[in-house]
Amino acid sequence: MNMRPTVRLPYPMQLGSGSYDPIVGVGYAAIRDRFGWGGNLRSTFRFDDNDDNYQLGDQHHLTAWLSYLISDPVSTSLRLEYRRRDNISGQDPLIVAPVQTADPQRQRIDRLDASIGLNIAGQGLLYGWRLGLEYSIPVQQDLDGPQLETDSQLTIGLQKSFE
Repeated sequence: MNMRPTVRLPYPMQLGSGSYDPIVGVGYAAIRDRFGWGGNLRSTFRFDDNDDNYQLGDQHHLTAWLSYLISDPVSTSLRLEYRRRDNISGQDPLIVAPVQTADPQRQRIDRLDASIGLNIAGQGLLYGWRLGLEYSIPVQQDLDGPQLETDSQLTIGLQKSFE
């Protein structure tokens, strides 16, 4: 009487993996005249099951970009980003909600995004400030199961550097 079952929220709602996961990466950047280019690779590897008998899938991000300095304060950029997240192995016996996010075999994401950006660096009294805008769309998107797909993204950032 008056008892509720203990149900844990689905996998994407968990705050961490419950295990130690190395994150490794490498990057490269170069500038020549008004052009800049570079790339980076970052991966999270899952080596062990957590205390709840499951293991999140490995994650990989590969990014390449090209930028062009239009004038001292203004630059544009093009960027490609590939991301992959593998399915979960094992299953938490307390994650049993009747939703697709509770299925460990419906978590994989395989997506390639193309982005165009604009950066404006502050001058005079606004020196040290930078406004960045980037618009991204998926070029290719493959999701396991009925996940929410991405249509487009707009990122707006305001940064301040201190010297």
